[in-house]
Amino acid sequence: MTDGEVLVDVRGPVGWITFSNPAKRNALSAQMFAAALAAIEKLDGDASVRVIALRGADGTFVSGADIGGLSGSAARRDTAGPGILEQVERVGKPVVALLEGWCLGGGVVLALAADLRIGTPGLKIGIPAARLGAAYPLDAVTALVRIAGPGAAAQLLLSGQPIDGRRAYEVGLLNWLFDEPEFETKAAGVLATLAAGAPLTLLASKRAIAAAFDGQHRERGAAAAAAARACWQSADFAEGREAFLAKRAPRFTGT
Repeated sequence: MTDGEVLVDVRGPVGWITFSNPAKRNALSAQMFAAALAAIEKLDGDASVRVIALRGADGTFVSGADIGGLSGSAARRDTAGPGILEQVERVGKPVVALLEGWCLGGGVVLALAADLRIGTPGLKIGIPAARLGAAYPLDAVTALVRIAGPGAAAQLLLSGQPIDGRRAYEVGLLNWLFDEPEFETKAAGVLATLAAGAPLTLLASKRAIAAAFDGQHRERGAAAAAAARACWQSADFAEGREAFLAKRAPRFTGT
């Protein structure tokens, strides 16, 4: 248990991935990063799951990588969460990070990998690489600049100081900001809204967003176009039309 654990739980249409390492405020070991990749792949392949939610145990997200357990080449290789951004981009379902307490270093990589982020005003987001002599991974810096802009990225990376949830919401790092007393209820409402969407449309939207930020990547553009064609040809599109005309809630099946 010293390395912590990654818990996987399916509740209705939501697949939950919970990072638990209480002794170290949910700091992630290399084993936990690997387990997170496996959990995301497992939930992506579960037809009953419509949304994947990432969160930390005991009121905090992830306080970074477990630097104490790593050194030298192992730290360079493992602390950035190898493959996490690429894997989440490939996932065909919305991935949402629920951020509370501390979200530092490797935890920010996980948050950036998610499609959407929900947080609280008391959240602290920081990248202390400059105070550790470490280099933040290029794919994570690219995602940070794309989401929050170069100014906020420079503030986080160069100062090494955390920002709170309100500042994170202002710069676009958070999509929703909910006060602590209503966080669970409001976050559950967001997840339910996402889970009610047509799965093929959600997939097509993710592929289009990825392609829009990399116009030179022909494979991403082709994947986005194929996903869009699948929507128009799907039973879900016919169901969506019928539900709209009948003024009822659609019953999507992902086909």
